[in-house]
Amino acid sequence: MKKITLHNNIRLVSKFVKDGYIHIKYYNTDDNRKRFTTGMKDTKHNNTVINRQMNQLALEHYEKNLPSDGKTLFCDIALSALRSTSENRSVDVQNDYENLLETSILPSLESFEIGKIKPMHIEHWKSKIIKKGISKSRWFKHWTCLRLIMQHLEKNEMIEKDPMRLVDRGSKLLVEPKERLYYTPKEVAKILEHSTGWFRAMIHTLFLTGMRSGEVIGLTWENVSFEKNVITVKHSAKKGKLKSTKTNKTRFLDIPKLLSDELKIHYENRLSDTYVFPSYKTLKPYHGTNAITRHYFQPLLKKLGIAYKTLYATRHSFASNLIQNNVPITYVQRMLGHKKPSTTFDSYVLGTLLDSDDIVPHLENLYKTA
Repeated sequence: MKKITLHNNIRLVSKFVKDGYIHIKYYNTDDNRKRFTTGMKDTKHNNTVINRQMNQLALEHYEKNLPSDGKTLFCDIALSALRSTSENRSVDVQNDYENLLETSILPSLESFEIGKIKPMHIEHWKSKIIKKGISKSRWFKHWTCLRLIMQHLEKNEMIEKDPMRLVDRGSKLLVEPKERLYYTPKEVAKILEHSTGWFRAMIHTLFLTGMRSGEVIGLTWENVSFEKNVITVKHSAKKGKLKSTKTNKTRFLDIPKLLSDELKIHYENRLSDTYVFPSYKTLKPYHGTNAITRHYFQPLLKKLGIAYKTLYATRHSFASNLIQNNVPITYVQRMLGHKKPSTTFDSYVLGTLLDSDDIVPHLENLYKTA
């Protein structure tokens, strides 16, 4: 990701000590010198901290003292506005937003004074992005990114009114999501039966909990309770390192007996006392799922004559098969870790994961009398 310039209107940021406290000074484009205290005493530790944060502190001071006449350029305030609520999001989501700001939003709006951005400019930006071909969910992320910035400007009285209020977020040109693929109950049963070794325990975990693949490769033994038959999902693994889950929340998953039996066998032959499914080379989480798919999953599917539908399709299989067995959607939502039942409904009921061949027989007997 390209580095975004924090601000075009401040320069020569430096620090100095006065009365035992660290101060910061900088110059704006009018050559006016600005000075302020950090409130931190002149210690070695505090100086180290200030050295890392000096530019950001100067930027925040500058923006707090901006005139609310709407003449500030969008490119000078957008990043700071986006970061103002970053504590409400995971690091990955915030990084994604900052990348969208750089690649999608700034090219269209960076040279505008914030007070002169009109609904027509938002419409132009929207049309430009959608015409490239983009899914509805991805477009909504672009929209949310810009909306967070504009809401910050309105809330802090830097603009009179958020122009996005007058623009419709939707569009008929948005690309419909691809059909979500899943393994049928018969295919799942066959896969579970013929899997072997440590991969047997992993594939059982994926198919019987609906965990995301990153959550499974980041699973630790301390979060598997055989006494309570519960898996606590606290982390996900990405590029070999643990991070928070996609929703930044912990969830608790029931362990069915079939999975419990497999995990107990796997525990007796474990490679690591920390990670449930570590790489045998490093005994740490896999860098990703590509190697697992290539060396274990695809060969097994080929042997069984089952079409490959990605490792992530195990999650879709778990959800769709629960729904077809009349499991309450709120339970499916809890197991999948969705924030709202509507997400589960849209993805797995409206998302074409229900097989008509399995449902039609129920329709035939719906009003059948004895």
